[in-house]
Formats: sequence, C-alpha cells, structure tokens
Amino acid sequence: MTINIKNLSLLLIAGTLLFQVFSQAGCSPKKDHVAELLEKLDLMKDFNQDGSYNGKEGNHAMENYQLARKELKEMGTNSFPFLIKELNSFTYDLDSFIYDPNREKNREAWEKKCAKYRQLTTAFSILGTNLTSMLLPEFESCLYTNKNYGCALSGISTLGEPATRYLLDILSTNNSSDIRSVAACELSNLGVTLNIRDKIVVDPKLGEAITEKLIPYLKSPNAFVRVRVASGIAIYCQDAKSAIQPMLECLKDEKNEEVLVEIIKWTSYIQDYFKEYDPQIDAVVKEISERQYESEAKARWIKKLCTDLLERKAESPRKKPESHSNNGETIK
Repeated sequence: MTINIKNLSLLLIAGTLLFQVFSQAGCSPKKDHVAELLEKLDLMKDFNQDGSYNGKEGNHAMENYQLARKELKEMGTNSFPFLIKELNSFTYDLDSFIYDPNREKNREAWEKKCAKYRQLTTAFSILGTNLTSMLLPEFESCLYTNKNYGCALSGISTLGEPATRYLLDILSTNNSSDIRSVAACELSNLGVTLNIRDKIVVDPKLGEAITEKLIPYLKSPNAFVRVRVASGIAIYCQDAKSAIQPMLECLKDEKNEEVLVEIIKWTSYIQDYFKEYDPQIDAVVKEISERQYESEAKARWIKKLCTDLLERKAESPRKKPESHSNNGETIK
C-alpha cells in the first residue's frame, strides 16, 4: 500500500491541533480521572444529619470510596501533579473554618471550598507518610505565600509523629497569627489521632512545650479553634494543674453552647487521666449547669455532663483511659 506523504502530513497536523484543543479544554484523561477519584473520597455529602449514611446511596458511596482509595494509593506519585495543581487552585484559610448562615449568597462557594478541602486532605492521608513528605515543598510554599495554608497544614499533619515538632516550630515561629491558629488546630488533631490510633504519648518536655503554646488559643475568637485546642491540651498536658485553670477560664467565658459541651468533655478527660481533683472545678461547673440556655436539648446535655464531672471527684482511684496506657510508645 502506498502512503501519500502529503496526506500523512495533513493528518499529523490535524491530530496535533485536535490534541491542543482537547488539552486546553481540560480533557486530559489522567486529570479527569484523578478529579473523579477525589470526588469519591468525599463522603460528607452522603451523610444524614444524624451522622448515618443515606441508605443504599450511602452504601454505594462507601463502595466507591474504598475503590477510589485503593486506586489512588496504587497511583502514588503519579497523582502528585494533579494534587499540586488542586492545592494551588483555591484558598483554604482560617476564615474558611467559619460559615455564616446569613451569607446565603456565599453558601455554594463556601461548600465547594470545603468539599475540595475534604477531598485533598483525605487524599494526603491515604497516600501516607512517605508520599506526603515528598509534597512538603508545596506545603511550605502555601505557608510562605499565605495561600491555602489550611490544606497545607493538614497535609503536614499527615506525616505523623515527625509533624509534631514541625507544627510546634510553625506555631512558635510563623509570622501569621492565622497560620499559627490553624497550626494549633492541626497539632491538636494530630495528638488525638496518634494517641487514640497508635497509643502514642509525647515525651514530658515536648508535651509541656506544646501545652504552653496551645493554651493561649483557648481565647481565640474562632469557635472551631477553641474546640480543637481544648482537645490538644487534654492530650498533651503532663499534669492537671497546668491545664485545668485555663480550661476553667475558658468554660466561664464560653457563650457558644456547642463549644461549651466540647470543653466540658475535655475537662472531664483531664480529670479522668490525672487522679487529683481540682476543687476550683466545683464552683465553675455548678455555675455553668445553672445557666439558662437557648436550646433545651443542649441545656439537658450540659447539665448531665456537669453532673458527671462533679460526681467524678468521689471516684478514687480513677482508672486511666486505655489511650494513656504506659504500654504505648513515646514521641521524643
């Protein structure tokens, strides 16, 4: 068969032009496929308000999640170019941790931003410590440019134990108060994750340093930050006296009922872990239980938590939670 060189040249030119058109239109199969995987990693949209899955749709979503998780892990570093592009495509900062229901016109944009955040941070978690460490330059770039540092700090926390000191350093040296606030949240989240999942506790000196840095954030104007930091203080503190006083001050000043519930829980956690009972708790907790609350359901729940906390002082000795067992490994 004779090949017409002129026709072949025309075909090559046409093929090149078509490739450029489809590339510019964003039709890269690899890009679209990774985007599809990321969407399947976001299970939040399939949850009901009570935290359960939405029937058959929820079960189907979970199946898709497991398949997407497996495929992304197998892709490994091949997924990095697209993940980096996504990381730099939007901003997720401290303001993103707040949703104002009065700003309905911004609701859709806010929800899309949160969905992207969940997808990326889930992907970082799936890729694991070895792979996400290769993304550190990108994470550091986000901190340096003050853009999308929420995702970056979450990615850093995925590094596991090494991220503890890394986040503490950011918390101690970064010039942005907003970045430090989110670093405090991620450091707290990391402590809870390591403590519960791996039964890991921190070295006393490191724990004291972290607790000291976290305590000021109990006064943050951001409710999300206050809740997360309370959990970190409860996990990292090395003695009840260093943490109870600031926790009590936070309880006295707290106006947000949902935050109040969480702070009481973490104050109880401290008292369960450390056997001594601080008598200051009585007056503060009784005052809180006698307040008037807008939500009757929240009021009942707060009163129950307060009653349980006050009754704990009669329990001696207290049983330490399993997650604080001395059998666990220590971060040094």
